[in-house]
Amino acid sequence: FGLDLTQRSAAWFIHVAFGGLLGLVILPLLVRTVRLLIFVKRDAIPVDTPRFRWGMRLLAIISAGILAMLLHNADFADNNRITLSAILAPPPPDAGTFATHRPLATLSDTKGIGQEFMPPLDEGDFLYMPSVLPAGSINTVMDVMQKQDVQFAQIPEVDVVVGKLGRIESPLDPAPVGMLETMIMLKDRDQWPVVDDPDFEGKKRKRTMDEIWADIKQAGSFPGVLPSVELQPIRTRVEMLSTGLTAKIGIKVYGDNLMRCEELAIQIESLLRKRLQNAQAINAIRISGKPYLEFQIDREAIARYGVSIADVQNVIEVAVGGKNLITTFEGLDRYPVRVRYQRELRDEVADLERIYVPTSSGAQIPIAMVADIKRVTGPMSVRREGAKYVSYVTMSNVDIDESSLVENGKRIIDDAIIRGELEVPEGYYMKWAGSYERNLRAKKRLAILVPLVLIINVILIYLQFNRWSLTLVIFLAIPVAFSGGFILLEYWPELQNWLYTLGAMDRPFPESEMYLTVAVWVGFIALFGIAVDDGIVMGTYLEQSFRRSKVMRFEEIEDRVVEAGLRRIRPCLMTTFTTLAALTPVILTTGRGSDVMTPMALPVFGGMVATLVSLFVVPTCYCAFKQWEYRIRFVTQ
Repeated sequence: FGLDLTQRSAAWFIHVAFGGLLGLVILPLLVRTVRLLIFVKRDAIPVDTPRFRWGMRLLAIISAGILAMLLHNADFADNNRITLSAILAPPPPDAGTFATHRPLATLSDTKGIGQEFMPPLDEGDFLYMPSVLPAGSINTVMDVMQKQDVQFAQIPEVDVVVGKLGRIESPLDPAPVGMLETMIMLKDRDQWPVVDDPDFEGKKRKRTMDEIWADIKQAGSFPGVLPSVELQPIRTRVEMLSTGLTAKIGIKVYGDNLMRCEELAIQIESLLRKRLQNAQAINAIRISGKPYLEFQIDREAIARYGVSIADVQNVIEVAVGGKNLITTFEGLDRYPVRVRYQRELRDEVADLERIYVPTSSGAQIPIAMVADIKRVTGPMSVRREGAKYVSYVTMSNVDIDESSLVENGKRIIDDAIIRGELEVPEGYYMKWAGSYERNLRAKKRLAILVPLVLIINVILIYLQFNRWSLTLVIFLAIPVAFSGGFILLEYWPELQNWLYTLGAMDRPFPESEMYLTVAVWVGFIALFGIAVDDGIVMGTYLEQSFRRSKVMRFEEIEDRVVEAGLRRIRPCLMTTFTTLAALTPVILTTGRGSDVMTPMALPVFGGMVATLVSLFVVPTCYCAFKQWEYRIRFVTQ
């Protein structure tokens, strides 16, 4: 009727239950009892014809619906609230009555297993990329970097710390001066100190990467420095080349004015910091406020002295910025020879005003006579995408998957726009970027790939047996295996923690839950190919058994099926247990690369355990089909 089940009240469920009980159970019993009494008085035996049976079913369904509607219109649940509350659980105090309480409303917020693009890879090193506010000079940035390096080196697991500021002369590296890149290389895991596990009393283990990052984040905290999200070298380079972000998740704000884009990004940063849960290091990239010195050339003055604009600009370039004149060669090495004023001659504005410019008459005049030097503030860097200025808001997820975090963030921003708390000017728009974009693209491809794999499975099974009935029975192993894989994914964190307490694994599960990633889907696709093996082996031998000789008795069908099942139970179990034995070391390992191998192996392991049910389902269904065929042939003959 246009309403989702989560919008139904508790009274609706009670009325449907009572209507179904009266119409589908009690009413048919009364009708059959009265009918039987009538026939007994007449010394006759009632005969249930197909027309009578279908009529009774239709009458029961219609009666159940009518009774449920009558109970609902009569407000039966709330009129008998005391009695029903004694039998059922009463509605919460804030719900009021059964008619206003919606017991399934909380289901609308649950989405099952979270989704991410790829599991976080353990590269063994960290990349710390904080940002100093644009007003900071290069000396301030260098001082911050040196102090951070000293603090990072005192962490027990850290081996080498190397910091970098600035960028190379390449458009592929648009990092501003205030962006630091510090490579934190860790020691071999064998050299890490062992600490007491705070979650499991009496257990000792080595610290996790998240715990080490918490120390790094605390050591790198300085006033005026925006903290970095948890980064690793290889993945960060991939993120920066593909999306331009230095984090897994971010928002790109597009517009026609750079300063307005930054203001909007800062407003979004403040909004998300207050309301978005399970997100850390929410930072809007600051670009404005960088101090500059501008040489504003007076055109009338240079005309009086016979100096061109190019001459003045060349003097500024050589004196302040420096200019390469020639390149010297020493063996295979090349060294540029740069001409530039000494530092003590260009450190102050007063010194810059005394830079001399040659005139057409040969005289040397101070640059202050042909140009004004002013202090101004401007952007630290300018970013453009799609013919629009763009500003970034970056963040990372904690104890939540990327998709859920992005959906929560979208909902918060949309609510703020509707309430007028966030004003987005016309022509400005936002787009979520990062791993979330790649996850959406991967889902679109998997939406084609997974059904294609299932269709290929059905076709191959049908080509083997040439019977749709047996094909569908064997294919039932795939949804069973699918559910088994998801069950293991859901309970794997608790299972790994239990194995850790037994000593079978050297660390507990690092996250709160296992997420659905591309690696998991690769495992499911591999599972679809081997989940039907037992059913095919069992079905093939059953077909061969019934082709040897014709069935003469009805009881012989079950005997042959049982015999075939007993003969093929061992090969099927060997196939399943060899697969499980091969995957066990992959699941139990926690070394480098296990972040990808374990998510791929878990669906296969759980699915193969669940497909053991097919050892009973296939023979049972096959026996039912054969008995049905025997009855039809017997009636026909």
